Amino acid sequence: MLVEQGEEIETIYTGDYRLSYLEWLDERELVVYRSCGTECMAAYIIDIKTKEQQDLFLGAGYLWSPNKEYVAAQHYSYKYGIFIAKRGNEYGQTVFELRREHPEFGSGLIDQTIIAWSQGSSKVAIILRKQDEEKLELLVYDVQEHFALLHQWDLVGTDVSNLAWSDPDVISWTEDGKSKKIQW
Repeated sequence: MLVEQGEEIETIYTGDYRLSYLEWLDERELVVYRSCGTECMAAYIIDIKTKEQQDLFLGAGYLWSPNKEYVAAQHYSYKYGIFIAKRGNEYGQTVFELRREHPEFGSGLIDQTIIAWSQGSSKVAIILRKQDEEKLELLVYDVQEHFALLHQWDLVGTDVSNLAWSDPDVISWTEDGKSKKIQW
């Protein structure tokens, strides 16, 4: 991967056929994502000025908070759910984990896990399959209060998408083709 800075063109990452995609965290840091197997997506955070690289191996489906201080990753195999890591001296320091046991006879809802960060990164909303029930639930956590559970709602539908925050206290999503919204 080449980066052009002014007159200079520098190589900052050399990958292989497993390279999946990349995204900029800010104007100095680039994240390169590389597939590393079932439920494994490696994220390499590269400082384009110093060429320092930090590696994350949290799961799959990385989603950064708007302030880029936290990153969430999903899991589907051993136990389904999410991990959230915080930036700092050590990337990948897990600060929150929500994992659940798989049902004995499987479930079609495990791949319905969705994560959405609030605009200010102070809250995170998660839709996932309830433990021991073939239903989905929407959970809201307060990031600033050590991921204290703020709200829990049972969902009726089983096909969800488009989870998003439209206000600090308003969450919307699509459930079985219908728009839904909760305000508290």
